[in-house]
Amino acid sequence: MSKQPILELKLGIQMFGGDEDLYRKTLESFDDNSNLGAYRILHHHILSMKHAEISISACIIFSLAGFICANCVSRTAHNIYLAANKKDTDRVLSEYVKLLQETILLSKEISKVVGRKLETSQFFKHLLDIKRKYNIQVEMYQNYFINFEGLEFNEACHNNVCTIGCNIF
Repeated sequence: MSKQPILELKLGIQMFGGDEDLYRKTLESFDDNSNLGAYRILHHHILSMKHAEISISACIIFSLAGFICANCVSRTAHNIYLAANKKDTDRVLSEYVKLLQETILLSKEISKVVGRKLETSQFFKHLLDIKRKYNIQVEMYQNYFINFEGLEFNEACHNNVCTIGCNIF
């Protein structure tokens, strides 16, 4: 589990030249169609396990996350890129599950900063799809999605992210 914050606000503000309003506006756009589209495209390629396309899509998310100083998400997207280049399907899947979990946490953190709830249902759906298609055990899934219909967030996770097989809940 990572101890690094899911969103590095101070660094983000610094990277935007100290312009907090511009940084906040950039965070507000995180759940716009172009960003969510990048996740949808990656998800499509993961479901068909097209390694070359996964690699390209992971690079896009790596850049999007890095731009807003969501360095944990960016690093995980980079790990997907590396695994896809090696055609390591198991690693691609485990890193993808981690990416979705981190992105849900990132959306929650951004929501706190911008004062509105960001769209996360797509990421929950993607986790469900992966569990069904690849029949992988995601402990976080079993407890995290008890209230899937209402898309409730389990506060027990805080800033830590579960990986496949963890039991923190």
